[in-house]
Amino acid sequence: MAAALLRDRRRCRRPARRPHRHRRGDRHLHRTREKLVVDSEFHLSERAVERIAEAAIRSVPGSISLDAKLAGLAGRGLPRVSALMDRRAGTVSFEADVAAAYPSPIAAVTDCIRAAVISQVRTLTGLEVTRVDVKVADAKAFASRVDAADLERYRERGMDLIARPVSVTGASSRVRSVTTPQPRPLRPVIAPEAPQVRTRFVVAPQPPLTPIQVSRTPRVAVEIVRTRPVTHPLAPAPLPLRPIHITPVVEPHGISR
Repeated sequence: MAAALLRDRRRCRRPARRPHRHRRGDRHLHRTREKLVVDSEFHLSERAVERIAEAAIRSVPGSISLDAKLAGLAGRGLPRVSALMDRRAGTVSFEADVAAAYPSPIAAVTDCIRAAVISQVRTLTGLEVTRVDVKVADAKAFASRVDAADLERYRERGMDLIARPVSVTGASSRVRSVTTPQPRPLRPVIAPEAPQVRTRFVVAPQPPLTPIQVSRTPRVAVEIVRTRPVTHPLAPAPLPLRPIHITPVVEPHGISR
């Protein structure tokens, strides 16, 4: 009977699930996806976004750069941008202090600055610009005059970044091999022998003990003064109370005798 029950239990057991084996192509695809996810993660600081906005402001005709020594605004140069980012929403807002060239249409220059900042920040960072407050903090005389036609050509050319080729030239085309001098032979170091330490125990003589004389003071008899015995106070007996008779002073009215 027990053997039959054991056979039924074995038949009712569910087969164990085998672990899923990834094929070679699936593993390669999974690793490629993980690598893409890791490579796409980055941290963009507000300082970097401010630098991008400052570069966009400098590219606009009529906007000039002032050194911190020449700005006269507490020793800070222009343009100066302050960014406020919301990383969860993917948005950013700017407050920009700029310097404009004189003479130039200030309103049109600030409009181009606002559009350039929005375009370049969106292209380089992918952030959505919600607000750009432009404040013209200074104006300086410029050699060439900037008019509305220059700003219109800047809009037609496009306010996106223009790729410029960069040529890198080395200081010297000849590379010299670096040779190190031969190491000098080491001289043996001879250490002197350690001196022998001699130990000598000296017993210090003990000084003789001097006797101490103790003088005894005579005993003085102390007289005890006995106090008088405490007497209990006796209160006099209370006097008997006398009866009080009250005689009416006013006769009652309306009563006929």
